[in-house]
Amino acid sequence: FAVQSVADGQAAIEIWRSWQPHIIWIDIRMPKLDGFTVTRRIREMCAHEPGMMRPFIVALSAHVLEDTAKLVADAGCDHFIAKPFREDDVVHTIEQLLHVEFEYAVPISNQLPTTIVTDNGYHPEWCKALQQAAQEANFRRLQELVQCIERERPADATLLRQWIETFDYQSVLAWIDNVTTSQAVNPIG
Repeated sequence: FAVQSVADGQAAIEIWRSWQPHIIWIDIRMPKLDGFTVTRRIREMCAHEPGMMRPFIVALSAHVLEDTAKLVADAGCDHFIAKPFREDDVVHTIEQLLHVEFEYAVPISNQLPTTIVTDNGYHPEWCKALQQAAQEANFRRLQELVQCIERERPADATLLRQWIETFDYQSVLAWIDNVTTSQAVNPIG
């Protein structure tokens, strides 16, 4: 997904006009213009300008009162999520509004060989998975892969984690290249 964030309600309207997103996640309490006002203005502009795409608008708020659902609907919002919310709430709302279904990847641990660290180094499949995750800048997958070697190779895990947490993926790739080159000289048997 392409995502943009804004600091206030006026900026939300400006970004919407130029960007035309499918979904707008809007906080009810925002500087300059509140979420209700922004939603009403976007709905009015959609009604008067036929070329403007009508986005789904999801209201967000930590302040939930008895009449919040009615206020959200009256403003023209399509959905409401109370804060704090979970990632599942966001995913389910996207699926529901856009009529899409997410395909979830099999956890890394289910795709890897049972023995990752051997006497001669690292299993090639683990190295390949780490390399792919670094090339894709997949932070979550990198963390999961490093966790797989935590017990047997804590020094390597710490080094990799430092690079990952500072988004230094080039160092991760160089480390993988070094490991796989040295293993080519002393292959895993």
